[in-house]
Amino acid sequence: REAFQILELEGILERLPNRRMRVIGTKKRDILYNFRILSTLESEFASIILEENRNISTLIKAFEEFKSAVSQQVRETCAEKELAFHMQISVLIENQYLIQLHQKLLNGYLSYVLNYLNVEWRSNINRLQEILGAIENKQKTYLRKFFDAYFEEIAQVITKEG
Repeated sequence: REAFQILELEGILERLPNRRMRVIGTKKRDILYNFRILSTLESEFASIILEENRNISTLIKAFEEFKSAVSQQVRETCAEKELAFHMQISVLIENQYLIQLHQKLLNGYLSYVLNYLNVEWRSNINRLQEILGAIENKQKTYLRKFFDAYFEEIAQVITKEG
């Protein structure tokens, strides 16, 4: 019952009058919107990190752990470490409400793609390296472009396979 309630809150299921549930389904457009919002959110988090001159050593460490996981080629570890990198972006701004919102978005389509679909891990390393490089070099103007490129690639994976 709890799982059904969660899926209903997520907009995946609809409760019918006779207590039955109906699958609403997901449209390609909705998936793309989700990734677009996630890109915007993370690029804004990164902008705040730059504006407030936050220490990004934990973000660098999360990226290095992801790279190491990719070299070991264990899907579960790669997915876990890549999600940890994303999570670290919101953790650095130290706002619990936004951290929880970000976590909820990460646990949706992005988590599904990383855990279950054919992801090009090396490409993800390159895209995240661009993002991290822009943050390290305080290149705020490139953040949105790099986040968009990353999430567009992820969206292509799910819309082709999902």
